[in-house]
Amino acid sequence: MFNNLYSHQKKNYEINYRFRNKYFIFFPLYFLFICFISLVSSLLRLTKKKITSLNSHVFFSFSENQQNIKKILNDNYLNFHFNFNRFTVKYPKSSINQNIFTFGLINGLNLNSLFKIFILRDFKYFKINWFRVCNIVFIQSVLERLKDQNKLVIIANDHSIYNLFIINWCKNNHISTMYIQHAPVTDKFPPLRCDYNILFSKSSEDIYSKISNINVNYKVYSDFRLIKFLNINNIDCIEKNTILICTNKLDELTSVKKYIDYFNIKGYKITMRNHPSDKRNWNFTNTFVSKNDLYTDLSQNNIILCNETALILEGMICNKLIYKCSFSDFFDNYGYVKDKLVLKEYSNPQNLHLDIINKSISYDKSKLDYYTGDLSNHKIHIDELNNFINNF
Repeated sequence: MFNNLYSHQKKNYEINYRFRNKYFIFFPLYFLFICFISLVSSLLRLTKKKITSLNSHVFFSFSENQQNIKKILNDNYLNFHFNFNRFTVKYPKSSINQNIFTFGLINGLNLNSLFKIFILRDFKYFKINWFRVCNIVFIQSVLERLKDQNKLVIIANDHSIYNLFIINWCKNNHISTMYIQHAPVTDKFPPLRCDYNILFSKSSEDIYSKISNINVNYKVYSDFRLIKFLNINNIDCIEKNTILICTNKLDELTSVKKYIDYFNIKGYKITMRNHPSDKRNWNFTNTFVSKNDLYTDLSQNNIILCNETALILEGMICNKLIYKCSFSDFFDNYGYVKDKLVLKEYSNPQNLHLDIINKSISYDKSKLDYYTGDLSNHKIHIDELNNFINNF
């Protein structure tokens, strides 16, 4: 069950190191605390107050993006949303987020599995994932309820440590799994391993085929995340001098500030949209830090600046002036530049400003369907998917 948990990270070490679990010094304390929860729940027999019997399919999610996939499905499954950064879980019996430690006390934790982390190899990767590896025991407390039931486990990510563990556990216990893509993929992803797989596009199919021969069931539908963006106004329907800057943990504050300072002088209204997991201080003079959802931010801004992010697709769908800028060193993780979907990268704000003035389009929208799938038939795709799950 613990095999290949770091397979994706080993191929993307420099990127994943930025998203590492810090403060390894706290590992012994956290580990002992979870051991304490496991022992107390056993001694007090609180496991009698178990969660709702899992007599339906189960959907696991660990981020808001994965939760967005949940929204396209009918309510014919049970949804468990773990937010380990906030130590909360939301599940069918609870109408609000519950503390995961309370959840562990009530439902019991497998102490034997917790101790198995000491037989894991690759200490280098364990050290940057210690928090995630410890938290696996909370996920397993749900999976244990599925034994001997002919139910489907649905996930919206196939490469994170949490989801790799789920796939391994289900295979070992003969439980069927379904993977629904929630974001663009790269050729550094693990092979498709779930029993049923829903891909967003021909691009995804080609990438997974390049990784390994696909020997599991799969369907190519369309990028369900993008459906809601199809009706956003185009670039001529809102205020002209509005810039939305979208950043993530790969971006450097000083590099982004260079663009902010330049466009502040030019009189643009700048909104910062930062990745929710990035806790750095992105408050700059004369900028607004957005707390809105992406739909609202794209609706209210005319020009989008970003670097290495899949958000480029959302910008293209909305017909925005979206530009790839040197907020960090240029690299082409998704292959958008190599495949000439993105036609130009900007290494300084002066050249970018000239193209903004001229409303130059920096991408080839004729290639967009290759990355998004056939969005015109998304209703048919969603109906087929829901029918399959309902009849499984």
